[in-house]
Amino acid sequence: DLIFKPYTKKQWDKYPAELGPEVLSRIPVRNNHDGRYFSDPHQALPKNGYTAIFEKMLSDPKITVLTSTDFFEVRDKLQCNRLYYT
Repeated sequence: DLIFKPYTKKQWDKYPAELGPEVLSRIPVRNNHDGRYFSDPHQALPKNGYTAIFEKMLSDPKITVLTSTDFFEVRDKLQCNRLYYT
């Protein structure tokens, strides 16, 4: 309740009990003290953190970020090879 309940509500605007089993099956369950999210043998985090990666990436003049924008109002005006919409 301390971790998954508030996170799930924030992420999907649903409580864990409202999610289908296919979503909850992605949460790793451990019976040991391995604190890693994945069991992959090689894992790493960015040296300076994710914030630094995104700050550098988004400062590139080739990248435009639009916030508070209705995609359907601007989609015909976009000129790009790749578009990532969330």
